[in-house]
Amino acid sequence: MNEDKNLETAQLKKILWIALVALLTPVLIAVFVPGFKQLTWTYHNSETSMAGKITVDKNDNLYFIENDKLSKYDAQNNLIATIDGKERYGMSFGRGIAVNEVGDIFVINELESNVEVYAASGQFLRSWMVKDSKKAITYSAEDIVIDSEGFIYTLATGGNRVQKFDENGNFITQWGQQGTEPGYFNNPRGMAIDGQDHILVADTFNNRVQKFDKDGNLLQVWGGQPSFQTKFKLGDYKIGLEIYLDGNKHFKTPQDIAVDRQDNVYVADTQHKTIKKFDPAGNFITSWNNSNGFFDQLDNPGSLDVDSQGNVYVFDWYFDRILKYKL
Repeated sequence: MNEDKNLETAQLKKILWIALVALLTPVLIAVFVPGFKQLTWTYHNSETSMAGKITVDKNDNLYFIENDKLSKYDAQNNLIATIDGKERYGMSFGRGIAVNEVGDIFVINELESNVEVYAASGQFLRSWMVKDSKKAITYSAEDIVIDSEGFIYTLATGGNRVQKFDENGNFITQWGQQGTEPGYFNNPRGMAIDGQDHILVADTFNNRVQKFDKDGNLLQVWGGQPSFQTKFKLGDYKIGLEIYLDGNKHFKTPQDIAVDRQDNVYVADTQHKTIKKFDPAGNFITSWNNSNGFFDQLDNPGSLDVDSQGNVYVFDWYFDRILKYKL
């Protein structure tokens, strides 16, 4: 009987050690990150949409969605324009924002499944439905970017694909489908475009970044699933254990992605509550969450962009605020 009791004690100790490792591993890998970034500006609104996107144009103006309004701030953080979604449709705009070379603003109205185009002054110009090659409406469009030639790319989260249009909304091509293979997506939420017109996608539930050329040819993938993962029961609880051999290059439900003027890549590693920076080849440079400063810590970074000076804007959905970091 003593032998049985000793065996049970040893098994319990083993389970407790595994549980301790399971609890500490994400902390050691994802939360303990180098660097404390200087916070230079904070915008806070308790009614800000928890799923909004932000973007910065070539003149460093900041645009973001808060509920049914699109707001535009200049580089000195002064409000210079607003566009009211309720005035036009009586509903929320939804998600992605992009600005072309002449300052026209392209907004995805998720509920209407269309792209709305506004002049820099806020005047409505035109709109078009997001449709595929079969003229079927694409729902759950999440993000939008514009390349150097003026072609427009939308990210269809529900359809797990990228779609390319001309500036008038005429369909050109698309790529992607549901899956885990390279080139496939699993509910992708964020998209960016670099100086070479490469399309970068935050493949959210595949926990990775994928890079494509403007025709949809896959160029690079980094991130992905853990090197080791397992699940076990501890009493009435189910515990999951994930181990990454290189935690800096892995993500947990990344919601957005951005590129600076040097084509460095920034990823909102949302569930790890961290921003990660990579060079154009996907090599890790640095990361931060400012966890030792309450007023500038990150809890649920959902969108981000970078201005011409290298300042990083982060939309934290949990704290309903936008933070501006100087690197």
